[in-house]
Amino acid sequence: MTFRHLTAPPQIDPRVAVVKRQLRHDFGVQAPPVWLHGAHVDLLCGVWCVLREVLVVGQVPRREKESIAEAISRTNQCSFCVDAHSIMGAATGQLDQRSFVPWATATGGESPSPIDDPTSELRGTAFAFHYINRMVTIFLGDSPLPFAGRRWRRAFETLSIAWFRRSVRRPKRSGEALTLLPAAPCPPQLDWATGHVRDALSRFSGAVEHAGREVLSEQVRSWVTEALMTWNGEPLSLDGPELPDDGDQTLATITWLSARAPERITDRLVADAREHGVDDRTLIAATAWGAHAAALRLAERWS
Repeated sequence: MTFRHLTAPPQIDPRVAVVKRQLRHDFGVQAPPVWLHGAHVDLLCGVWCVLREVLVVGQVPRREKESIAEAISRTNQCSFCVDAHSIMGAATGQLDQRSFVPWATATGGESPSPIDDPTSELRGTAFAFHYINRMVTIFLGDSPLPFAGRRWRRAFETLSIAWFRRSVRRPKRSGEALTLLPAAPCPPQLDWATGHVRDALSRFSGAVEHAGREVLSEQVRSWVTEALMTWNGEPLSLDGPELPDDGDQTLATITWLSARAPERITDRLVADAREHGVDDRTLIAATAWGAHAAALRLAERWS
């Protein structure tokens, strides 16, 4: 499993084995969007906790949540996640007649219309993929499929659907990934979350905030948060705003682009950060904090 911009293997931590085992049983594959966080085990555990407790288990049919994941990935132009979750969606069966795709598509802009979501699993899935799409765009390729040709691609998709049906049908219990991280306060932007969804999102958000505080100055974090307050989902202009001069302009730029334009994080930009001593753990922490800040800004409109 290879990633753009990253060189180090996952950290040594007993929780890594737990994540690997749960992924194999519950998800059916060692998902690259989870493992790209391997240089920072708290974030690795956090993103898997959200995926498992919000997308994989719960009361809402998996197919509905997969359709939201695919729709948001299309909106965010994350082709890797589109391919992955179109396959996962097909493995879960027929789409319910009450499709939430139009709502999901609207979550990246102005406030979408309210939806009937008493378990908060639909909104939790949307939040997760506004974060995941950004991280995948930075660190992964265009598709999880190994073949570009149409004939081989269709054959691989058919085999993948059959494979994932087995993991979809396995019995699962809510809450098993919550033990990977300690409890944490729920951000006010996610106050709509309830039950195990709230527990998972709170733990993940706590891990991201802690990671961001370790590598980003208060000035950078405050500046990004304030700049996002006027953002309504529109693309970032080519010139962009002037970043704060806190002594590490490159890492500040990477954090901001992770939130607003992850496709603009280039090899050259990361190389510049490396020259300033940025290692894989720091890079993952900064990009995760920026992607999470953007997802929070969107999610606060979904009450």
